[in-house]
Amino acid sequence: MGYWEDRQEQAYLAAEQKADAYFKELKASFRQAKREIEYAINDFYTRYADVNGVSYQQAQILLSKAEIGDLNDYIKKVYAHIGEFDLEVENMSIKARITRYQALETQVNAILNKLYAVDYEQLSGQTLKEIYEEGYFREWFNIDQYKGFHSNFAGISPELVDSYVSYPFNGANFSTRLWKQKDYLQAQLMEAMTTMMVTGAHPSSLAKDFAKKFNAREFDAYRLLHTEASFMANRAAHDMYKQDDVEKYQIIATLDSKTCGICGELDNKVFDVDKAVAGVNMAPFHCFCRCTDVPFYDDEDLSGQTRVARNVDGNSIEVPADMSYEEWKAQFLDSGNDGSQKRRRRTKQELQVDSEKYRETIKKYSTRESKWSGNIVVDDDKCRAEKIAGRKQWNCDILLKSTASDKVIIHEHLHACSGSYLTPLTIIPYSSMEEGSVELLAREICRAEGIPFMDTFNVRVEALREINSIVQIRENDLEFAVSLFGKDIRRRYRWLKERVDKHISSNPDDKELLEELLMEVRGVKQ
Repeated sequence: MGYWEDRQEQAYLAAEQKADAYFKELKASFRQAKREIEYAINDFYTRYADVNGVSYQQAQILLSKAEIGDLNDYIKKVYAHIGEFDLEVENMSIKARITRYQALETQVNAILNKLYAVDYEQLSGQTLKEIYEEGYFREWFNIDQYKGFHSNFAGISPELVDSYVSYPFNGANFSTRLWKQKDYLQAQLMEAMTTMMVTGAHPSSLAKDFAKKFNAREFDAYRLLHTEASFMANRAAHDMYKQDDVEKYQIIATLDSKTCGICGELDNKVFDVDKAVAGVNMAPFHCFCRCTDVPFYDDEDLSGQTRVARNVDGNSIEVPADMSYEEWKAQFLDSGNDGSQKRRRRTKQELQVDSEKYRETIKKYSTRESKWSGNIVVDDDKCRAEKIAGRKQWNCDILLKSTASDKVIIHEHLHACSGSYLTPLTIIPYSSMEEGSVELLAREICRAEGIPFMDTFNVRVEALREINSIVQIRENDLEFAVSLFGKDIRRRYRWLKERVDKHISSNPDDKELLEELLMEVRGVKQ
């Protein structure tokens, strides 16, 4: 492996390991907060329930002076730990007239404030600063080893690092996104508790729902932390480039089946250091981005050097250091492990049989009949020229590459159940929505049926998953994908937007993020 690729991979892994180590502690904090909230609800129920549980009317009765005193003591106890960190959080002074419901909401708010202010924002901020510091000095050492040791570099500026933590990467800074997550979680929990009171249910009925809501926010926390850690590590490297007068840098994408099209396009591209912009020509380019970059020296000879990649089975292999993602993909992903195109190739008869099998599978998930002609066309040259693995043609034949996966077959069959009902000119304005909803359902069918597939990053699919996670349109992604796909292609986006708009009307803090996600799904104006 080349000198820089080896060291930048080590730097990326070091940052990822530090972030993962912190996140293990954060997961424990999330579970502790969940237990504390459940305890508060059980205590509320024990105090105020009659034979029919706690009604919403009972919850609106004012607290006594003694109960207000108990609540004040509770808030002070919870906030004592926050005070150790000198953090500013929402004022929690208790009013003289407060209902039982408001008291419960105040308790929940206090617990979540502690979780997000101390365990999440404060400690993760420290972790991000440590990632920057380690990345900065690691890059210093790497450059010295490569060019010769010298000691005239500037030290780390705490103010500069603080500004990076507050940098509005991808539209909003770390703190803003974090507190949006907190407000959203609180709104969801209170909505569930209100439903419990209205229906007279027991608190135990909330356990499964609460677990799901906390797990979703845990994942949001991990995604945010992972992306910010990547940003800090890359920012540290670039600050050192400037210290050492490095003029250019080269993007290095991870070469494996999970590499997305965005990163694949940028792999091996060279940019000017003084024109680097995070998310545009400097990693991270998206959530969970694994790209990094290395100093680029015009006189460096890469001949004979190698870099690490993975073949289709996930095994480590070495490839030429100057091999681009597109070259790797053509040789190892599209063709097979050894580039011979012998592996994963199927005859037309085999693909025909598998296609007929999966047409029956599709019937379990689609209310629309397939308009597939029944004919499979296998044409590797045509697929290679169009850079596709398969396509549902307008005459309703399905064109496939001989190495097309089962997921590709399912994907094209779904198009036959959807897009085949419209003319080419009619479907074009809805093509982005069609591709996203079809690909999401294809992946969920594979997951449900135990069909192996490569879950590579897909912008539209990830946006749809995130929308369902926030809006809770359906219980899980499979049910959501089935419901979305079941709508007429001309109404699909409108159906989704109506549910998003309804959610935004009662959760305005989610407006900015959800509108961004809708734009990803829509692709073009419809």
